[in-house]
Amino acid sequence: MEGDYKLISDGFGAGANGPSSVAAAVPEGINAETAVAALAQEFAEAEYVSAVNPAGISDDGTSAIE
Repeated sequence: MEGDYKLISDGFGAGANGPSSVAAAVPEGINAETAVAALAQEFAEAEYVSAVNPAGISDDGTSAIE
């Protein structure tokens, strides 16, 4: 696994192995909290993901950032 980090850093530059942010537009009629919770669960189960922070959801429920 350590070699993977070096390959990514060499290919994409310093910081490419750092935290990621995900923004999502939530379609009308979809519950934002449910959709974002499902998305967070998918990320949490992904290989090499060490943590997933709680998402922020807009007041009108149309967008979120993870």
